[in-house]
Amino acid sequence: MKIVVLESSPNRQGASNTLAGAFVQGAKETGHEVQVFDVAHMRFSSCTGCYLGHDRRKCVLRDGFGQVEDALEEAGMIVYVTPVYYYLMSAPLKAAVDRLHCFSPKLHGKKSLLIATAWRADDGVMQYLKAWYEGLAEYLEYDSQGAILAKGCGNTETIIASPYFKEAYLLGKNL
Repeated sequence: MKIVVLESSPNRQGASNTLAGAFVQGAKETGHEVQVFDVAHMRFSSCTGCYLGHDRRKCVLRDGFGQVEDALEEAGMIVYVTPVYYYLMSAPLKAAVDRLHCFSPKLHGKKSLLIATAWRADDGVMQYLKAWYEGLAEYLEYDSQGAILAKGCGNTETIIASPYFKEAYLLGKNL
């Protein structure tokens, strides 16, 4: 299966990208083709809400995000990766998801997964992000594979030492 991973941390070696790396390693070991896009460091415009792409099912903006669109169209699974900032995803991930608007019917039925990390360990830290993801999965008719919500893991050292790291690896390996 082709898997597209949308990483969105401003810190390339941060906890969320490290956790996503464990998932990617497991998926590749079992023969899945994985393409990772670092949307936090890509140059692309925000959605303008123009609706011009609806008929074509492709965004009319011509920038670096076109390659993401092409990969997503061929993918069997989309993985959203983010650190948690003020109870939600990073701004680059939100901008990327907004750009999916005009061709969202092409995403229906694909598998999806959310991978998120947060410094805080309390139960409330992931509730709004989890609700957002569940709503997105329902709206886009994803076959959601759930979420890895790594609480209390705000840096690379804590994520590698946590049970979430092995969980991500095994999830990738057992797709």
